[in-house]
Amino acid sequence: MNSDNNHPGIVIVRLPKFKAISTEYHNSADENKLWALWGWMDEHENLLPSERPTPYGIDFVLTKNGMFSMICAVSDKATEADLAPYKCIEFVGGLYATAISHAGYCDSLTENDDNIMTWIESSNFLYDDTREIMGENINDDDEIQKGLGCYQFLKYVPIKLRS
Repeated sequence: MNSDNNHPGIVIVRLPKFKAISTEYHNSADENKLWALWGWMDEHENLLPSERPTPYGIDFVLTKNGMFSMICAVSDKATEADLAPYKCIEFVGGLYATAISHAGYCDSLTENDDNIMTWIESSNFLYDDTREIMGENINDDDEIQKGLGCYQFLKYVPIKLRS
């Protein structure tokens, strides 16, 4: 095993496949459509998985071609009709290289020249462009944000093993 590819701050995770609710893609001017999903979930908590690591469970902001989408894991029993006006999708999961960003979701997700991409170029992995780059705000806690003076945003870059 080659240990020369270690990089401080880069963590490799495997996310599971799951059923999710999706806002579909919007530009940054319509970001209120993304955040409206949380209000909808507050009213439909019965459709969320019973066990979840945060109040909303597993949720991510995805980016594709400068557009953004919000997804959140839902119960396997949730139907397309249950999730209206949102779309029901299957999140495929897979391997991701992750790192903390303090830039916020918009800047962090659209940055291409960051430490994750640089690390991937010299690693045993390749960027997997069949899946979207994602992010997750990991500190919704006001005390943590005040103490840090910023948000912490976890960026997920899809990867696959080099052949």
